[in-house]
Amino acid sequence: MSTWSRSVEQWGTWMAAVLGPAIVTAVLVNFSHQVQRDYVFIYLGLVAVVGVVRGLWPALACAAISFLLVDYFFVPPVGTFTIADEQDIVNLIAFLVTAGVVGLLTSRRRRTLLESEALTRQLRDANTQLLAYRIRTASVARAPLGSGDRPPDLAA
Repeated sequence: MSTWSRSVEQWGTWMAAVLGPAIVTAVLVNFSHQVQRDYVFIYLGLVAVVGVVRGLWPALACAAISFLLVDYFFVPPVGTFTIADEQDIVNLIAFLVTAGVVGLLTSRRRRTLLESEALTRQLRDANTQLLAYRIRTASVARAPLGSGDRPPDLAA
């Protein structure tokens, strides 16, 4: 992967982590629901997706931004970062911690997947090299040896 495409991918990753919660909020603000605080589960799903697809830091950024948006748009008094009810403080902190843990766990899954794919490539390459070596060895074993002939070199 080229440096340019890697930087575009990283830029897109952070855009998804930042814009994802904003898009979810823009959609959810238009729905009327008695307990709008229940929307946090949608944000948790978003954090999980970002964690699986992009890793820990984008997932944590997504969780923090989601936390702020939920507080501002769905927790009374709406439209401020002030929290009127103590239970809402506990709920928001629980959301932030849960989102952080979800981001951590999903990013570990992503890292494990990437490591297993790298190991698969290494094993495939080793298998290809072993097969080529066995073919060369078999051809050397079948080659007739004459007087003064020396067996071919296998290292080639």
